[in-house]
Amino acid sequence: MVGYLLFALFLIVGVYGITNSNLFRNQKKAAVIYAAVVIILFCGSIDAKQFGGDIMNYYNHAERALKMSYADYLSNCPFEEGYAYFIWHVSNAFGSAQALLFVQYAFVNIVILVYLYKYSEDLLISITFYICIGGFTFYLTAFRQAFAMAIGLIAFMIMKRGRIIHYIIAALLIAFALLFHKTVIVFFVVLLINKFPLKTKTMILFFVFSAIIFINLNLIVDYANEQIERDYSTYKGTPLGGIINIVIFSLILLLFNLAYRDNRIAVLEGKSECNEMDNYHSEVFLSVLCLTIYSLRFYVLALERVSFYFIIPFSVLISVGIKRSDNNKVRMLTTLTFVVLSIVLFLERCNNTFGNYVSIWSW
Repeated sequence: MVGYLLFALFLIVGVYGITNSNLFRNQKKAAVIYAAVVIILFCGSIDAKQFGGDIMNYYNHAERALKMSYADYLSNCPFEEGYAYFIWHVSNAFGSAQALLFVQYAFVNIVILVYLYKYSEDLLISITFYICIGGFTFYLTAFRQAFAMAIGLIAFMIMKRGRIIHYIIAALLIAFALLFHKTVIVFFVVLLINKFPLKTKTMILFFVFSAIIFINLNLIVDYANEQIERDYSTYKGTPLGGIINIVIFSLILLLFNLAYRDNRIAVLEGKSECNEMDNYHSEVFLSVLCLTIYSLRFYVLALERVSFYFIIPFSVLISVGIKRSDNNKVRMLTTLTFVVLSIVLFLERCNNTFGNYVSIWSW
């Protein structure tokens, strides 16, 4: 647990210090660079042999890739062709299986941090949420899905620019991501949401769409089983499993809604020309979709993994919801409480899921 605690404190305290100092001309950019270095060093230095699990499995594949020709490795690799290509070329380019971890974590986390840099209103809150609650521990071991998600997130950022050419590029990127994990096909839904305004009628239609997913859940799972060639319908969630995340996700949406309402009232009273929070409508729709799919984990646990394609926008929404509070004392207290509780939850999850952190630099 000590390793995870030092990582969380070093990262979060460092980001706080940078964003509140006058040493840097662009504090936000400096904080993102700092966070990227800390995360990549921490994750890339994991001793895969000691860590075990999926990380060791990917590490072993990288070791085999060093001993085989590309054609031989491709014919014997159980992964999608795109990720098999990635493993072989990264491992052989650096002559080290450990390089796979560094490059994997660098790509995924740099993409996420660039997204937070562009859209977060408070990096401390967004990075804390991402690391402690919003997907980091899942991406730590789910290499292929994390890689596909990062490509999808790039597509999402491009799509938000709004022109037809951007939608075409985004669609091509998501199609490319299928070479790394087949389940990323669900990310095509992002192409449908950017044109929908953040209004009550739109949200009703969105909830109707969610209800359709629930009603046809068995058909969707059967199709997924055929594509992945594995029966995930037998994996059921526990009655209380994931309830903490569901509560947190719901509170974030509520917090954002309250801030959105206050901004809307300001517009109606003439205190503001427009509601700038309308710019986050895509994040709201993806977050609601994430919450919906995550809640279905009680019926099919594998759907929890699918929900992690859409969890990153929560990191932005929580920063907006807290930052837009008019009361400085309430905002500071909320931020402090959130950071402390997030670190506690992070340590509990890491300790129960991974055990002790072991680095290649340990002696």
